[in-house]
Amino acid sequence: MNFLDLDSNSLYVYDKIKEIYGDGFLSDLYLNKSNIKSVISYLKSLGIKCINELLIYKIDVFFKDVDFLECEIKKFDVSEFVNLVNDDYFMIDNYLF
Repeated sequence: MNFLDLDSNSLYVYDKIKEIYGDGFLSDLYLNKSNIKSVISYLKSLGIKCINELLIYKIDVFFKDVDFLECEIKKFDVSEFVNLVNDDYFMIDNYLF
């Protein structure tokens, strides 16, 4: 069930998503897997390390278009963004919402 190619904690991530959002939400993830993979790749390329936490608690980020995310994040100091989000993944709200 690792259609998003997550790290070794992927089963934990899927279980938490299922627990929080329900079984049907995994179908939404699967249907949007291409975009979600693009967002994961983009965030990793910036140096974001808390991908699993973002997937679990800030899943809405992964349903945004990756081009939109790039434009929004580039409005700020990217290294500051990365440091803040890696320290506290809820900080992503200050940049994208």
